[in-house]
Amino acid sequence: MSIRPAGEYLTDFFDRGDIRDMAGFVRQIPRDMGEFDVREQRTRCGMGFFSWHMEFHKDVQVEKQARFARDEVQFLFFPEQGMEWGLKDGKEAVAVEPGEMCMYLDSGRTTVGTYEKDKSIDCQSLQIPAARFRELVSAYFDAREEEKILRLCRKITKTGISPRTAGLIRELQKLSGHEGGTAGILLEGKFLELISFCLEEFTDIRKPEPDIARTDREAILEVRRRIDRNCVDHCSLEELAHEAGLSVSSLSRGFARETGISLHAYVIRQRLSRAAVLLETGEVSVSQAAVASGYTNMSHFSASFKKQYGVLPRDYGK
Repeated sequence: MSIRPAGEYLTDFFDRGDIRDMAGFVRQIPRDMGEFDVREQRTRCGMGFFSWHMEFHKDVQVEKQARFARDEVQFLFFPEQGMEWGLKDGKEAVAVEPGEMCMYLDSGRTTVGTYEKDKSIDCQSLQIPAARFRELVSAYFDAREEEKILRLCRKITKTGISPRTAGLIRELQKLSGHEGGTAGILLEGKFLELISFCLEEFTDIRKPEPDIARTDREAILEVRRRIDRNCVDHCSLEELAHEAGLSVSSLSRGFARETGISLHAYVIRQRLSRAAVLLETGEVSVSQAAVASGYTNMSHFSASFKKQYGVLPRDYGK
């Protein structure tokens, strides 16, 4: 008796399954394929936020056929682990790195995900009906900005996850799965807030700086992405400027204009965000969270943390 490859089996299983109830669908996947879980939150207007956990027992490539693609704009978030993902034709395949997110229009397109054996992937996705998305963009952006956003959605666009976006994702994960009444309004508001954060990260339309050359802006944004990936063991300002091909003053001035915050303050905010994530797990002490976030002076760490979050580290999450 031949044994079908896991990827082929799951592709067919995906085709046959009822994906309107994604949590129920995932629970039907045979356990010998791996460990899977999904938590779903939806609003009355059709927006959905999903928290995924996947760990395959073999290297697997899974397709979602075009006929099952919904007319939705999807935002995918990979805060801790990355993966290879993209369209079947390979023209828009991307390697999403840890700490990155991507955006695309899921409409009549076959997507392919590659999952490594025994690699645990915890990620999130936000889905919004394309008609609703276009309505929002049309209402709040001018014609030029609207076209730029829709053009980005027609391909796979990725960028780094900012600390505030990561914080909002954690906040959403704490909310209950099915919201009604005023709680439902709050949930929808959080979804819209997350969309606004993402659009600001994916584009620079809210922060035009005509006096900064496009090549310099790209170099500055790459510095920000480097800090997003590793805020603990980052280079000095001088080293970052040298690698970016900019002077120290140009990097400092341009970084503040692009992000609305100084480079030093951005590093501090990232480190404190990392510490907050560690403390939320309840698995590390305050001193361990401080060291893992790049702090050696506990008094300095506690003072900075309280200034950022309003409570001392030992009281965070209680």
